[in-house]
Amino acid sequence: MRYFNICIVVTYRKVYMFECVKKRMAGTSISGVPPDLDRLLQEAPVTLFSSEYSNLSIEQLRASVCEYTPRPQLFFPKSSPAETPPMNETYVFFPPSEGARLIPLWLNSFLKVPLSLDRYGFSGKTTEIRPREIPLQLSTAAQTQYSRMAGMGKIEIADMLETVGFVVNDSMEYDFCKMITIDRELGNDIGKWEQLRTTYRPSGKEMVKGICDDAGKTIRSILSSLGIDERLRFFYVGTMNAFAPHDTTAVFDSISGYWAVINSKSPTKPYNLVPPEKLGELGFPYAA
Repeated sequence: MRYFNICIVVTYRKVYMFECVKKRMAGTSISGVPPDLDRLLQEAPVTLFSSEYSNLSIEQLRASVCEYTPRPQLFFPKSSPAETPPMNETYVFFPPSEGARLIPLWLNSFLKVPLSLDRYGFSGKTTEIRPREIPLQLSTAAQTQYSRMAGMGKIEIADMLETVGFVVNDSMEYDFCKMITIDRELGNDIGKWEQLRTTYRPSGKEMVKGICDDAGKTIRSILSSLGIDERLRFFYVGTMNAFAPHDTTAVFDSISGYWAVINSKSPTKPYNLVPPEKLGELGFPYAA
């Protein structure tokens, strides 16, 4: 009899979970502010609102909520709701559209920015810039490009993003020792890094050593220093693919929805402003 009761409980749990998953898959977006918005915002990492990660603020996110998709909480009925994370998927700046990439504002975040592939790129779009000086260690070629950009006053956005990526990535030698140490401490396979290190050839003109995370923070610090149009928002996006997690920067026009991605230093991905056909190589959340 005891065994029979256990089977009933286990079966009930499985059926309940299955029904919740079906409801989540069939979720319908609702205009307005979700009841758990404040909780979502409170769970945002403090670093998200620093210049090394974004030019967003809690107030901007709260004011930019468009829709949310109600998600039933996946917990056993007798569990406390307080022990369960919020499940409402909340869309900020734009409502979700078919085929849009839902970019989380931080890892595993339920706050997402829907960005449409048909608006990828800033072709012909311009912004005024009012650069302020920040300390940078740049290669000769990078310094030339940075000075050119800083002196323009008005610049095509695509040119600006490519230049910012180039300035940082060209000045940095990839630090395999640092990456191997990090992966070893995490218990990850380091063989891929050992193999890449044997074929990687720095130019010899780099001024600093670092990994994608170091490059990304500098890229976003430069963006913060340029005095770009307030419509342009950017934030750190950590990607996941079969090779390794990677740092990128999503930049978008908060009114028109045009957007693009700056790639951080990588021994396998040599581009700065990511071409649309290369987005899939970055993995989740940019890949289909």
